[in-house]
Amino acid sequence: MVGFQGSGVAREREGEMRHCLVDRDIDDESFDNWSETKTIAKSRHECIECGRVMRRGMSHWIFKGWREGKLSGRYRTCLSCYEIRERFCCNWIFGQVLEDVSNELYENGGELELGCLDELSPDAQDFIIDALEAAWEESE
Repeated sequence: MVGFQGSGVAREREGEMRHCLVDRDIDDESFDNWSETKTIAKSRHECIECGRVMRRGMSHWIFKGWREGKLSGRYRTCLSCYEIRERFCCNWIFGQVLEDVSNELYENGGELELGCLDELSPDAQDFIIDALEAAWEESE
């Protein structure tokens, strides 16, 4: 999988809070140019992060990355996984976001800043809460 360095400047303009749990060292793996747009599926796709099926008509995000002028990566992400990635990842590797977030929560004993789940969808909150509970159970 290919990594990507997130743009904190764009997030600040949108007024979103980012809690940087995942900050991968991916300097050699990133793209020269990229675009990311919210779109509606015209056919069946799977989320690169959770494997959830996105049926025709479902909204999702598509990331396209180019190297040396050629399209070299296309990744589709469901809305919930996109939320988690945008909230908790500064630099990430596509296909490993959920695992990395879970691992980081486990490593820090399930501690998370107050308010970091605010404004997440119920589905995204459920994933984080499940990961926190698993971390707490392991630490007992």
